Amino acid sequence: MMMPRNYKHQEKERPTPNSGGR
Repeated sequence: MMMPRNYKHQEKERPTPNSGGR
């Protein structure tokens, strides 16, 4: 799985396509 170590933080701040986008 290619996910940034802080994908959770980015998901809450602004959902990025890398984190799923949803």
